[in-house]
Amino acid sequence: MCNQDEAALESFSVPKKKVVFCHAPTSDMKKGSETFYRVITRAMQILPDVSFLTIRNQPWYSCLNAIARSDVLFDQDPPFPVGYGGITIEASIFRLPVVTKIDPRCVAWLKRETGLDPPFVKFDGEEDLLEKVCQLAVNPKLRRLLGDLTYRFCKQLHDEKPVVERFFKIVDEMG
Repeated sequence: MCNQDEAALESFSVPKKKVVFCHAPTSDMKKGSETFYRVITRAMQILPDVSFLTIRNQPWYSCLNAIARSDVLFDQDPPFPVGYGGITIEASIFRLPVVTKIDPRCVAWLKRETGLDPPFVKFDGEEDLLEKVCQLAVNPKLRRLLGDLTYRFCKQLHDEKPVVERFFKIVDEMG
């Protein structure tokens, strides 16, 4: 994330009438995409103002443009324990809430090492995910709150200043 994130947000923003959930898998299997496909299909049947955008094989600019037109990012539901994807950091520029299955050990590590609690929408199975998707779809204040929290979390952890500070700390500790 760069310091020009406000300008990026403004340049990519497009008004819309539906609540757009997006997913940008590099691999359907590794990202657990099938879970998101099944749940968003059910959510779209329940709530007519929900739409879904899959972002695949796009140049970076097109990917950011698609994310900017979205309201919520589905990151990952992998078959193995992980943290969160790089796309989360990019989506945070646009203040999108992020839905991901982050491993509790990763959350504990982040809290311990940085003091930060990841504000991602976590879920436990498809029914729980469907409930949370529906809540996000009908509640713009919740989306804004979670999007702002995600933005602040990623800025504190991934912006160039804290990254460089952590790098120099590691170098200093190496002697």
